[in-house]
Amino acid sequence: MRPRRKSVPVRVGNVVIGGAAEIVVQSMTKADTRDVKATLNEIARLKDANCRIVRIAVPTKEAALAMVEIKKASPLPIIADIHYDAPLALMALVAGVDGLRLNPGNIKDPEKVKEITRRAKEREVPIRIGVNAGSLPGRPKEGAGVRPPTEEVVAAMVNAALGHIHILESLDFNLIKVSMKASDPPTMIAANRACTWVSPRQVRRAPAPSRAPSGSASCWRRASATPFASRSPATRSTR
Repeated sequence: MRPRRKSVPVRVGNVVIGGAAEIVVQSMTKADTRDVKATLNEIARLKDANCRIVRIAVPTKEAALAMVEIKKASPLPIIADIHYDAPLALMALVAGVDGLRLNPGNIKDPEKVKEITRRAKEREVPIRIGVNAGSLPGRPKEGAGVRPPTEEVVAAMVNAALGHIHILESLDFNLIKVSMKASDPPTMIAANRACTWVSPRQVRRAPAPSRAPSGSASCWRRASATPFASRSPATRSTR
């Protein structure tokens, strides 16, 4: 069995991710977050299926307000998935969530990211930098039936992750997790490998090699990766 890559552990509620901790399953609710009862019912089902962490979408102010009651009753640590509205992250922190997920393609303003980071640091709440190939900042345009070369997408994903990591690190924030996601497995695998092997001050312009170069550094020495499951009450770990 291939040995695990060394990473610094990060605590999400009562669950430790990274380091020598066991691999745990995280999934996401699909109920409307404003419906507190339906969301809690899904969380209960996830817990019964041995899920350890749950991610919940927070796309509106009403959803952020509902997080207060959801957090109080949830048996699992909660990560708030913030969409385009940065102030929703601040509301989620006030609600007591155990983690935040920020997408560099949706929240691009460095000053907004810094404000979120400062508040998260005060509360010792980790931030997951969740890069999605479908919503990259400055993403190459796709023509009809044409998609950019995989190496361009991978490079853009790594750039997006490192850009946000740099902002967080500049504020001496190190409770960082990184997720690289794409709709096709080869691109997702290449992006995760490239991010893992790139050094903190180096951005690759090509896809990762078939194996890690000798002595290569991690994407960021303080960053950890977490498995995730599909956006469904069924806890199916995909990586």
